[in-house]
Amino acid sequence: MNAIIERRQRRCLLRRDMGAARERKTLSQVAAQRRRMRIPGGGN
Repeated sequence: MNAIIERRQRRCLLRRDMGAARERKTLSQVAAQRRRMRIPGGGN
């Protein structure tokens, strides 16, 4: 459980440091990874 809390705190700090533009980039990267995973046989 502590690890999850640490992750949340890190995210808050990253948001403050990098700003909204960087955060949008990371979110789009995560979305792209999810899309890749959804496609059967695409990742390998």
